[in-house]
Order: sequence, then structure tokens, then C-alpha cells
Amino acid sequence: RIVEWQRALAQNWAAVRFGELEVTTRDTQHLFELQVHLHELDPTTVQVELYANGIDGGSPERQIMKRIRELEGVPGGHVYAARVPAARPAAHYTPRIIGASGNNVAVPLEAPWIDWQR
Repeated sequence: RIVEWQRALAQNWAAVRFGELEVTTRDTQHLFELQVHLHELDPTTVQVELYANGIDGGSPERQIMKRIRELEGVPGGHVYAARVPAARPAAHYTPRIIGASGNNVAVPLEAPWIDWQR
């Protein structure tokens, strides 16, 4: 399974793209909604998450984004969403896509597939 997963990512990673990002702050939370274009990749081969550096030497924050729907009329297009506490500015969080096999493969140490929204 790991070899199949690696092959699929190697063949399709160059086509993975970020789309629009919308951030809404309500009460005590930021809601992030992100369009992701996976093209030929099965959504189960990747994980979309928000990443923020640690504060004052603390651990980084990683919030997995949930796939909430497909983009209408866009093959391979999906919308992911996540909520994080508004204790930090929304600008501290950066979306990223990483290869996720479910087989305890260390990304990026054992597999190079990680893409950051810029």
C-alpha cells in the first residue's frame, strides 16, 4: 500500500494546487475554508491542515482540515474547513497539504510531499 501511495503522489503531486482561502472570525473562533485542487489524486492520499509556529518556544499548532464538499464543476476540486481559537490572529495560520498514507510514513523525512500555501 505504501508503494502504491508513493507512486500516486509522485505521478500527480505537480498538479496539486491551492484555490481561494476564506477566513471568517466569529466570537472566539476563526473559520477557515480552503479550496484545494487535487486533480487525479484520491483525497484519502493527502491531509490538509492549518499550521502555526509555536509561541514562546512552544510546540507548533497543527489543525487538520475536514473535507466538507466537492467543488461543483471542478474535477478534483474540494473544499476543506477548520475552526481554530481566535486567541491568535488568523494570519498566524498557514494552510498546507501533506501526503498522508495512514501507514505512519514520516512526511517530509520518508516522503517529500508537502506543499504550503503562499
